[in-house]
Amino acid sequence: MLKKLLVIDRIRAFIKVVKFEALILWMACKHKETSFLVKALGFLILAYAFSPIDLIPDFIPLIGYLDELILLPILIAIALKFLPKDIYKQSEEQAKMWLEEKRNKPKLRLGLLLIPLCWVLIIYLVVKTW
Repeated sequence: MLKKLLVIDRIRAFIKVVKFEALILWMACKHKETSFLVKALGFLILAYAFSPIDLIPDFIPLIGYLDELILLPILIAIALKFLPKDIYKQSEEQAKMWLEEKRNKPKLRLGLLLIPLCWVLIIYLVVKTW
């Protein structure tokens, strides 16, 4: 029982770090000196991360949470690696201030369009190849 609690605590801590890094990426995408490549990559990642709709619905057993536990952290880490250190530090400070002041995550309404469009594209490609 104790080991289960330790694993759950580790997962919660990991999720908290990923959420904070997503917020750092959000702030970096708003920074005027961030390159277009990082902004474009960051926007796509954040549209998915902050979207109220998932590409893989969470109610699907096991796979439903894989995108949040595996795919998003990897994509966020890749995008953050492209940031210059000074922009990263500034974005990190802004993210800390955001959490202290607002305590809620930003929402991208475009994610409401992006995810269903991805599903339509996937269905179209599957039907077209058959």
